[in-house]
Amino acid sequence: MENENFNDISIPEITREAGIARRTFYLNSESKQDILDQHYSLLMKEYDDGLSAEINGSFKKLAVYFFSFWKKHQSYALLMKKNGMFHMLMNRFRFFLNRTPNYIYGGFRRSEQDYVTASLTGILWMMLGNG
Repeated sequence: MENENFNDISIPEITREAGIARRTFYLNSESKQDILDQHYSLLMKEYDDGLSAEINGSFKKLAVYFFSFWKKHQSYALLMKKNGMFHMLMNRFRFFLNRTPNYIYGGFRRSEQDYVTASLTGILWMMLGNG
């Protein structure tokens, strides 16, 4: 996606670049969208694993972790933007945050959790989507 629009990338190009047979590709994925979905799932697992280890209910720690995580993965988000798919990243991230376990939000009330989710999603939009 760095050199070519996602919609213009073909499965044969992907398999050639990855050095795998087309059959191998289809044993593991149904489409090129599956590759993005799998990558996103791994990204959110990494995000979730870091949250459980570092946050412990502190909004300050949550914000620091959020910014450092997305700085680390900024190139991915910008590629999504470049390919007109940033809204997908935003929607999925917001959905992920809404399912974040309560231990992350610590003593926040439910209304405050909704505010934190909306704030983090908006910050991601401003930080990466409009940068």
